[in-house]
Amino acid sequence: MSLALRSLVEDYAERNGWQLALDFPHQFEGLGGEIEQGYINAEIADKLYLKRSTTRSYVSSILDKLGVEDRTQAAILASQAGLTET
Repeated sequence: MSLALRSLVEDYAERNGWQLALDFPHQFEGLGGEIEQGYINAEIADKLYLKRSTTRSYVSSILDKLGVEDRTQAAILASQAGLTET
């Protein structure tokens, strides 16, 4: 997972008073950067040589860990955390 996405999760948890107990499995490595760049699941799957269903599951898990429902909310969260360029 990219450092920016990991930082986003940690910052969000801290701001909300949550004790961070998140462990992103090694399977998620590389996935965060692809999400941040706006790739859709099919593109991520093809690029990382994963099944599309596996990619969908991984992306859903990341969004759940961030506490958001979709990529748009994740982007807003990243923007609020100052992790995106304006």
